[in-house]
Amino acid sequence: MHMKTSLRLFAVIIGVTVCCSGCASVLTQMGPLKSELKDGEKSIGEMARYSYSARVADDVIYLEKTPMCEEKREKIREMKKLPRGLFLMILEVPVFGLGVADFALTYAVIENSKEKEKLAEYGTGNYIECGKKSPASG
Repeated sequence: MHMKTSLRLFAVIIGVTVCCSGCASVLTQMGPLKSELKDGEKSIGEMARYSYSARVADDVIYLEKTPMCEEKREKIREMKKLPRGLFLMILEVPVFGLGVADFALTYAVIENSKEKEKLAEYGTGNYIECGKKSPASG
């Protein structure tokens, strides 16, 4: 009698594991996208002002100007699916080893779901050299 109970319990565990196999990737695929605002790439805007510097050589003062451009940055919305059902994956690994394949498939779903949307471009208030130094007139 004890042997039949053990076999039934083992069959139930195997049946549940087979039914759960692949659940994490399916749950991740069916889940919504999570949206997150991030800073995108930096770029250089148009020339905004000059930076002046002076140097002394042979008792002569040289005044130089350097063009400075405003630094710009873009704001983006990044959307991707979140992993779901990871606890089911842990159950699959000891019995069939299918959890490893489900894990890889889940992260492939996440990578394929990534989307980026450019929202705006704004000035950061920082200035960057955007040209060569030249003598200041006057």
